[in-house]
Amino acid sequence: MALLSLRTGLRATELFSLTGADLQPEHGVIHLTGKGGRRELVRVHDPDGSLFGMLQNYVTGPSALLFRARNGKRIVTLSDTFQRVCTAFGLNKEDTPETMRAIFHTLRHSFASWHAQSGKVTLYELQTLMRHRRIEMTQRYAHLIPEDVAAKQSVILDMLSCVLKNTAK
Repeated sequence: MALLSLRTGLRATELFSLTGADLQPEHGVIHLTGKGGRRELVRVHDPDGSLFGMLQNYVTGPSALLFRARNGKRIVTLSDTFQRVCTAFGLNKEDTPETMRAIFHTLRHSFASWHAQSGKVTLYELQTLMRHRRIEMTQRYAHLIPEDVAAKQSVILDMLSCVLKNTAK
């Protein structure tokens, strides 16, 4: 579940409701029930098929949940395994403030932060990837998007150069 969240930005509650029928590896798509009960589609970049291959190991039938509690029913809360692993890796030391501790939702924030830091997505594209309804939710990552002001200013120089060349003729 952690790898799937990190690769897709899915929330824990969205992972809990995934079924075999929600996976469409041939199209690189996962269908899910998002926040507010809306059906949504998430595109997954999986060129080598490793993520979908891993997920197929959890499929027991089209309507069966991928991730189940020990009693076979729907998971409603995460076990403490994720927190134990974070602690074992030294991410959640005793002196770490509660607001700075790694929790499962941190994976979703990492997904968004890494996309923003890459400089390969706009804020609007990040909003789409995160499936945020309001841009205000996405703006918390805006400071991570690299600004290449010099390159953007070169647009003006290029345009002026073109205009000057044309008027000189």
